[in-house]
Amino acid sequence: MVGVFIGILVTLATWFIETPGLGQLVGAVNYGAPLLWRSVIVYPGSPALINYSNLVIDLVFWIVVFVIVALVADRLIKK
Repeated sequence: MVGVFIGILVTLATWFIETPGLGQLVGAVNYGAPLLWRSVIVYPGSPALINYSNLVIDLVFWIVVFVIVALVADRLIKK
């Protein structure tokens, strides 16, 4: 359960981390890791463009990573 919670928090934290990437729109700032899932056009008042499929993939990726870390840590502590 802790791994799921941390995975969700890490995904949401990437909302604030600018990520340079391939296929980047000119005049846009991209966010998300490992996949770019939020793009903000550098223009006052423009809305953020959210790629929901990349967001879901990022959520699953980080949840899997932290569930594995939690399981490994649990087994190491029990030894």
